[in-house]
Amino acid sequence: MPKQVKPNNAKTQSCSLKHKNILAYLSSVDKRLAKIIAVTKPQFKIQNSDKFTQLTKIIIGQQLSGTAAKTLVKRMQQLLGAETFQPSQVIETNPEQMQSCGISRAKIDYIRGIANRVIEIPSYFNDINKYDDTKKIA
Repeated sequence: MPKQVKPNNAKTQSCSLKHKNILAYLSSVDKRLAKIIAVTKPQFKIQNSDKFTQLTKIIIGQQLSGTAAKTLVKRMQQLLGAETFQPSQVIETNPEQMQSCGISRAKIDYIRGIANRVIEIPSYFNDINKYDDTKKIA
């Protein structure tokens, strides 16, 4: 039986009612999966960072191994002096300093563009589903 693997440095919590219902359904339709669920007792990661930080980490990690992405994120956190990224901090930081963390110029441009958008429209992430695709990428 495979050993349960928990995400590194990620806070986990026991199943919520919604997750329990999903696991119960999956267990009821697949006996082999039910055994795996019973043995592994799945944990669910708590998202404890804001959407700007999450998106920034995704951009930094694009087309990189997990280890390389974590290294670049850690360097960026050290540069900014915080675990979460604030749009104003990103804009105030010299792009060359960000490049010294190993982040490509293209990724820096994307991150700074999103930071500017969030500064212009503070509710951007909350409102994004209201926008059509052309406004989302503009």
